[in-house]
Amino acid sequence: RDVVLAVEVLFSTLKADHRKAGVYARAGVPVYWLLDVVGRRVEVHTQPVPAGNYEVVTILGPTATVSPPGVDATWTVAELLPPQS
Repeated sequence: RDVVLAVEVLFSTLKADHRKAGVYARAGVPVYWLLDVVGRRVEVHTQPVPAGNYEVVTILGPTATVSPPGVDATWTVAELLPPQS
């Protein structure tokens, strides 16, 4: 109940991290971000349901902006990801 945002950083496969999204949803975590380093994007999951998923999933590219819940700050997705090599 104290967690308002869970963030996972993904360097390989999305499959395991999508299973983790269900764990966070069942626990009632209101917002889950999946930072996909390889895909250079962020999946923003909101509106968890007890069945273990999120009703809203928004996929944002490098130039899109994101803000953590309850914080007066905004970043581009590119700013959250490590530089490309």
